[in-house]
This record gives sequence, structure tokens and C-alpha cells, in this order.
Amino acid sequence: MLALDLVNTVVCRGDPARRADRFEDVENVAGFAAAAARHRAVEVGDAVPSDFASGKSTQALLALREALNDWLRPQLEGRPDAGYGLARLFAAASLCADAGHGDLPLNRAMAVSAMRLLDPAIRARTKICPNCDWLFIDRSKNKSRLWCDMAVCGNRSKVKAHYRRKMTTAKHEAVAS
Repeated sequence: MLALDLVNTVVCRGDPARRADRFEDVENVAGFAAAAARHRAVEVGDAVPSDFASGKSTQALLALREALNDWLRPQLEGRPDAGYGLARLFAAASLCADAGHGDLPLNRAMAVSAMRLLDPAIRARTKICPNCDWLFIDRSKNKSRLWCDMAVCGNRSKVKAHYRRKMTTAKHEAVAS
């Protein structure tokens, strides 16, 4: 989902030592827009976003990214929203979709994608990856997916668990001998 891709441009939000904002370099916003046009064409539409590093357009996207994260993450963690987060999300989405920024396909698509997350059925399948802190939609039949990407985060988690088991076994064997 396009809006989650936007939120995920900040990696490891919860860990200040590992946190990285891919939009710190404004040049990356144009690359994101081009990738969104290729990989999320259904949401973005036929028009390929261009000239995306303009200040107001980027500010609108960043405001939406942070508002969406600040509203959605507490919901997924089971912390209720007092309404402030939702009001901020609506304001940021309307800024992306208004006449000044809404002429850009990515901004319009991003606002619509963010509003789709209001659907309880979609939100019920949205999760936080325990490894990288990314948001993802669990499309598995039984809603049991744990990681954003099994090949990356799932593998890292399984390797860590294997290492812990191996170390525990080695410690027990050392004590027993």
C-alpha cells in the first residue's frame, strides 16, 4: 500500500541508533515518486510523477507521512487515539490533495491511500515488523504473518533465535560436564 511505503521511508523509527530517514536527501523523494509510479501504478495512476523535489510537495508528503505514522502506530500497538492524531491525519491528507499539491499524481494517490487505512478491515491486517519497525499489511489467510519480508526480517529473526538456542544448549552442556 502506497501510504505504508511512505511511512516506511523512515527505517527503525523506534531505535534512535539505527533510525534512518530516506528522505533526508530530498533527491530521494523523486526516486520514491518514480518507484511508486512503477510499483504502485494502480494507486498512482497512469501519470508518472515528475519534478517531485519541489519544496511544498515534499513538505506535504512529509507531513502526511508523520501524521499517518503518529495516528496508525498507536492504533496497532493497542493505544487509543484521543482524536488529535486523526484530525492531524485529515489535515495532512487534505494538504496533499488540495489544489496546490493535488495536481501531482503521487500527492493525490498518497492522500487516497492514507484514507483507505481508515477502513477497519485493512487496519486489522496492518502490522508492525518487530525487526525493522516497518508497517505492512498481512495478506496471509490466517493473519499470522510476523515480518514485513520473510527473506530479510524473517530470516534475521530466525537466525537470532537459532543462535540463542545454540548458545543455551552449549551453556547447558558446559554446566553438565
